[in-house]
Order: sequence, then structure tokens, then C-alpha cells
Amino acid sequence: MYSTLQFIVSQLRKQGFADHDFLANTDITQAVIDDPWPFLDYQQYRPFVENIYQLYQDPAAGLKLSNVFKLRHMSVAGYAALTSQTFADARSILMKYRILKDPFIFLSHVMTDKSWQMTLAGVSTAEEHVVRFSVEGHAMRTVRFCQDLTGTDNAIQAINLRYSAPEYASLYPQLLNCTVNFEQPENSVVFNPHVLTQALPAADAKMHEICVRECDSRLTQLDESSAFKNKVSEELFRAHSIDSKGLISLYDVANRLYISPRSLRRKLHSENTSFQTISSETRKDLAMHYIRYSAMSAKEIAFSLGYSSANNFHRAFKQWTGKPVSAFSKNKP
Repeated sequence: MYSTLQFIVSQLRKQGFADHDFLANTDITQAVIDDPWPFLDYQQYRPFVENIYQLYQDPAAGLKLSNVFKLRHMSVAGYAALTSQTFADARSILMKYRILKDPFIFLSHVMTDKSWQMTLAGVSTAEEHVVRFSVEGHAMRTVRFCQDLTGTDNAIQAINLRYSAPEYASLYPQLLNCTVNFEQPENSVVFNPHVLTQALPAADAKMHEICVRECDSRLTQLDESSAFKNKVSEELFRAHSIDSKGLISLYDVANRLYISPRSLRRKLHSENTSFQTISSETRKDLAMHYIRYSAMSAKEIAFSLGYSSANNFHRAFKQWTGKPVSAFSKNKP
């Protein structure tokens, strides 16, 4: 299994950058890096990205850091994808084993008979340079993934970006090898829908079977050892980023994790926590983020986090921090 964080860190180390430089002020430990499905909150991810920009001294760091991505970086999972019979099979491998899980980007796919579009949404509100770094990197890795699989540049028709063209915009078509449109309604990758049924040049049924068997074994081990409190936190943040009207319920989270609500409660209890505790911590983290980095009023924040009134939110905030909302932002009513 292999995450986007692992890839970025490996490339930074390969280029001679020290861990204490790119991990400064992030609280990102080696255990987090080793996690194939890491969860980074905004307070961790933002300084991580800014450290990279400072080390690179290049506003195009998001593109250039991922330009070298190859399927071989994904180890056995990469070879499982590479030896698949069709592009659709390779895509299933990527999704089944949660390969290249991104700490900031949440993906959604819309597929019809005539189109296939992958939308890239941030899991939290962030400054444009943080979003741009993440979107650029994911788009770049997607392009390289498709090129390695098919041996051509025909899989992707266009890449749409919400932000304005940066000063280095000329690099986009050079590196991404497709049409790039700025100031679009959303960040998305538009695929050639016919690529799904395309036979892959490196297809090898026997090798594919061996790789999948190894991936299944690793996935079982990881699922057994992975803390459910982290999985629950991730699902709460992810769902909130898509629909910012409160937090989803324990039943919704259990459904997303393919586990019964009763089993989820039991697993969280074994980790000395509860769904209510995790939800409260998530609300606190989101509230602090909105207060510090958004123009939302206390009333708007309360609605976004699912409180029935601003007064209830103010009371909860006082319990969390021991201070009123006004102590953190005098501009918030």
C-alpha cells in the first residue's frame, strides 16, 4: 500500500532535504508517514506544504515534485495495476487498496456512457497556494499513472482548474500533455471514456494474480492493525468537506467503513474512545479552523457544524477552550 504522503516524503529525502526542514511545525511523525492511509488535519498539512515551497523556492513545486511519479513507486500494488487486463481493472485496483490516498484531496467520479470526470475537492478550506500544490500534484500523478498504464497520452482529455492561471502556467500543457482550463467551476480531470475498456500493453494474468494475492494479504493485515478512531475522524472530515451541514452520524460512518454500528462502537471502546468523543474533537478542530481562517460568523459556523443555535455553539466552544469565541477572533459576532 502506498500513500501520496509517502511519495512526497520519499522524493524530498531523495533530493537531499532533511526531515526536520520539511516536517517543521507539522507534528507529522514517522508513524504517520508509514501509515498507508494517513490523516492530516489542516494544522499539519498547511505548514508541510509551506515548508516545501520554502525549500524548493519555486512556485511550481506542486507540479515538479510529482512529475517523476511512476507506477513502480507503488511497489506491488503498482505492478498489480500495470498487469491488469484493462484500464477499468487497474482503476479498481487503485480504489480497492486505497492507493495514493491524498491527505488533502477527496475524489469523486461521475461516469456516463459518454463521459468520465473525476472531481478534486479539498477536505478543508485552505489558502489558494495550499490548494494549488495539492491539485497540481494529484493531476500530475494521475497523468503519469495513465501514461504508464496505457503507454500513450490519450487517456485524459482535459484538466479543469478553479484558480487563475499562475505565472508559470506555460508549464501545465508541457508537463500534463493535455488541455488545461483555468477559472473553471471546479477542479476536475476529464477522461476519455473509451479508455476504461482499453486493453493494457503490460497485461499479464499470472503476474497480476500473484500481485493481487500479495496486496490482499497486506490489506488484511493493515485493516486489522489500523486504529478505527483515525478512520472515523477521516470520514467525518471528508463528509463535512462535501456537505458542510453538520457531521454525519455513527450509522453513516459505519456504512462507509463497511462495518455494523454495533461493531464500530465496540472497536472504538477497545481503543478507549467513543464516537461522541471523536465527533466533539472534530467539531472543535473545524471550529478553530473556521474562526482563524474563514470570514464566517459564529452563527454561520454553528450552522455548519450542526448546532441548533449560535448560543449552543458558544457554550461548546467555551467548554473546549475555556475562552469565548471573541478571544480568538474579535471580528466574529
